[in-house]
Formats: sequence, C-alpha cells, structure tokens
Amino acid sequence: MLSYSHAVIQAVASCIPILFVTTDWRSITCILIVIGVSHWLIDLGKTYIGGRLRYFIIDQILHIFVLTCVAIHASKLEWSISELAKATITEKSLIIALGYIVIFKPTSILIGSILTKYIPEKNEDNEGLISGGEIIGYLERALILTFAIIGQFSVIGFILAAKSIFRFGDLNSQKIISLLNMFCWGHYCQLP
Repeated sequence: MLSYSHAVIQAVASCIPILFVTTDWRSITCILIVIGVSHWLIDLGKTYIGGRLRYFIIDQILHIFVLTCVAIHASKLEWSISELAKATITEKSLIIALGYIVIFKPTSILIGSILTKYIPEKNEDNEGLISGGEIIGYLERALILTFAIIGQFSVIGFILAAKSIFRFGDLNSQKIISLLNMFCWGHYCQLP
C-alpha cells in the first residue's frame, strides 16, 4: 500500500513557496490538503495501473495540472479558463508541441519502415541495449529540434558529426569522452 508520508512531504514542500505569495492561513491549509490528497490519489492510481512510461507521463501531467491550479488560486488571478487558454495556447506553442510529438513515435515508425530491409537478423551475440537505438533516436531528434528552435544550428552540426565519429570508430577512450564533455559544457554555458 502507498505511504501517506510521501504525499504529506510533497504537500508541505509545495506550500513553502505559497507562503511568499499569500499569508491567508485558510487558503494555505486548503492548498496543503488539496496537494496532499491529490498527490496521494494520483500516485495510488499509478500503482494500480502500472509503471509504464505513458502512465508516468499522465501522472506527471496530472501533478502539473494540480500545481498550476494551486498557483492560479494562490496568486489570486481572476482569469477565466478561456482567458488562461488564450494566454498559454498560442499558435507558436502549438507548433512547438506538435513538433515534439511528431519527432518521437511517428518518426520512429517511418524510419523503421524505411530501414526494415537493412536491419540485420537478431542473434544472441548482440549485446546492445534493448531499444537503445530507439531511445538514442528520440534524444537526438529532441535535441536537434530544441536547438533549431533556439537558433543554435552549430550544435546540430556537432551532434551529427559526433554521431558519425562514434559510428565509425571505437571511441570509448576516456580522453575522447572527456573532450566531448568539455565541449558540450562549454557550449551550454555560452547559451543565452
């Protein structure tokens, strides 16, 4: 059975920032109860449904929804649902969300169907990660789309070059990995 202590800790931790917004103790108590009970119910549902990735994502979306509602309540915004939707759901945000949705499963299916005749037969000598290529593909496409959105096209070239280098050689040496790590951190620190 799911422990209550986790939900209580989350509720208390979530109410600490609320103290900077409001000092109305009735509101804070209500928020504490809403966050604690909703967190416990969402996690309880997740334990009965299972631990698959899609349920984890649904779980996180529900938690974010509850925290968003609490933040709107605590800040005393007097927006209607339609005004809130107009402020957050813009054409640009929908295009970006659609871009991230499309680059994952639909693109994997398309690439998989094109490359099926080139995939070697499976054997027991293959000791790679289960679905490792799929996960790496997701990460590559997400990084490329993210850097394209923020206009860092040079990083996209670096990702493609690094991928090519690692495909053609055994570059597991610590020196190469640390050089790549320094390059990535250097570029990350340069971002605006």
